Amino acid sequence: QYDDVMKINLIKINIVIIYLLLITTGIFAQQKEFGIRAGINQSRKENAELRFYEIYMLTDFPINLIKEDSSSPLKISLETSAGLLQDDFTNSAIFSSGPVFLLNKLQKNISLSGGISPSLMTKHKFKNLDLGGSFNFISHIELMFSPIDNISLGYRFEHISNAGIYKNNPGVNMHFLQIKSIGWK
Repeated sequence: QYDDVMKINLIKINIVIIYLLLITTGIFAQQKEFGIRAGINQSRKENAELRFYEIYMLTDFPINLIKEDSSSPLKISLETSAGLLQDDFTNSAIFSSGPVFLLNKLQKNISLSGGISPSLMTKHKFKNLDLGGSFNFISHIELMFSPIDNISLGYRFEHISNAGIYKNNPGVNMHFLQIKSIGWK
């Protein structure tokens, strides 16, 4: 029992260290947004009750530095994240990075985005669920609301799947609540 608690704490410390390294890098990034999110799986396939805790950073792609068009409603960002996917018996660190397509200001303070990211996880077998392998893809769509400047609250639907790379490909649907803060320009 004590060893499991130590392992979980070590994973959490490593996630924080990786996140701090991520936010201090990004030489080409003009704007950075940081956030946290927590989610649970939707389908509970094979009685697998998963929880997902994640920290993330959004940065502009270097191509956005070349031609910036503030009138365009579409913005492309790079999302990098580190998290912990767990059930009652297994903890898996998960890391991902990929493009996000953001439609700004559908209404005054509402935005919609979606994207897909390759991901690596330290463990892919949980008590009642085997995701097939350590390499997966995470696709998502999210709705964000900004009640005040520089802070956004949102809902995110996410699908984790290996796209048939491995023999076993059950896929998992997750629901997240999240909060995001815009860093600097």
